[in-house]
Amino acid sequence: MSTELIDELRNLLVRSLRLSRAPQSVLPDTELFGGELELDSLDAMQLLTAIEKHFSVEITDGDLARYPLSTLTSIAALLTAKGCGGRNSR
Repeated sequence: MSTELIDELRNLLVRSLRLSRAPQSVLPDTELFGGELELDSLDAMQLLTAIEKHFSVEITDGDLARYPLSTLTSIAALLTAKGCGGRNSR
């Protein structure tokens, strides 16, 4: 898993959801929903939209069944499977 992609996702998460924390404080395997970040279903939709727009990718229900948006690591795995490797990958 690319450290660059994880960093890009950290920044996108904090910026798109307007979290009041430093991006580096979100560890790759931190549970995004129901954990310390206390994100909810609305946050999930906002994050999904931000990811699709930022990476110019469409994420289907099937993608989410295989790669849930539960951690930065799982999101990075989804994006890697879809051919998005990080900055300037598309």
